[in-house]
Amino acid sequence: MFAGFSTPRAGADGRQTATQSLCQAEQAVREARERDALWTTALDALRAARAAFAKEDFASAERQARVAIEQARLGIAQLHSPPLRF
Repeated sequence: MFAGFSTPRAGADGRQTATQSLCQAEQAVREARERDALWTTALDALRAARAAFAKEDFASAERQARVAIEQARLGIAQLHSPPLRF
């Protein structure tokens, strides 16, 4: 395997992992939305994950779901940051 590249998971394992990641992403985005902390990047990544899953590109779906989760968490974390003063 080359550094920076991953091989897609095959068959049912890939589908199951992508499904779990997608469910976690849905929950993370929902939580960020409820807290008024949803970043557009999280929503875009969730949409991309859904589209990849629909095309049965489970590796991309999982990757995009992880991006959505991270962006949603960062949005929520930003709520606890002190405001910038200019």
